[in-house]
Formats: sequence, C-alpha cells, structure tokens
Amino acid sequence: MTLKGKRVLILGGTSGIGLAVAETAKAEGSAVVVVSSKQSRVDAALTLLGRGAEGYVANLSDETAVEALFGKMGPFDHLVYTAGDPVWQRLLGETKLEGAKSVGADAQVDASDFHRWWPSWVYIN
Repeated sequence: MTLKGKRVLILGGTSGIGLAVAETAKAEGSAVVVVSSKQSRVDAALTLLGRGAEGYVANLSDETAVEALFGKMGPFDHLVYTAGDPVWQRLLGETKLEGAKSVGADAQVDASDFHRWWPSWVYIN
C-alpha cells in the first residue's frame, strides 16, 4: 500500500504520535491535514511539515466544531485519530482506575462519533 497522492486527515496531528504519522505520511507523498485545539500547535506543525500541509483548529469535544470542521474539509482518503485526553500525559502507575474510567466521560464527541459528519463521498471499508 502506498500513501502517495492520498489526502490524510490527522485529528490530533500536531504533536506526539499524530505528528509522527503526519511526517511519515508526508514523506510517503501524501497531502496531510492536521487538526488541533490550539492555533499555536497547528502553526508549529505546519512549519515542521512544510509546503503542502494544511492545518485547522477545532475543539474535538464540541459537536458543533467537529461538524464545522468536516463541513470545510473537503475530500480525504484516510482519517487518523490521535487526539488524546491530557489525563494520560502521566505515568501509567500514577493513574488510578477511577480516573481512567472517567476519561472522556464529559466529552460530547467520542472518536466513534465522527462518522456522523462524514459526507457521502467518504468510503468506509
């Protein structure tokens, strides 16, 4: 499989694993689109990724913001969801079971919900 000529949307693609995915996809010849909740992170990622990369700011826990994002995105070939909850930015041994269970409990949008905003041209295999 090749990513050459494909458009890859990476939600949470401005740091960590998401940024590594964006860099790898771009190196494979993809047009990459990164999304973060912070403009400064989008700007930094776009500087690193270089020409041809796109970036958007969206709060992925806000249903209206997600719907608006997908409304302006246009076609894409692959969706990668790496957006994380800051509760996991600590050592696993420091995380209590109750805290882990509450991750995303207050979020209006879950990763599995994104299909609701995909236009009809998105093919789900």
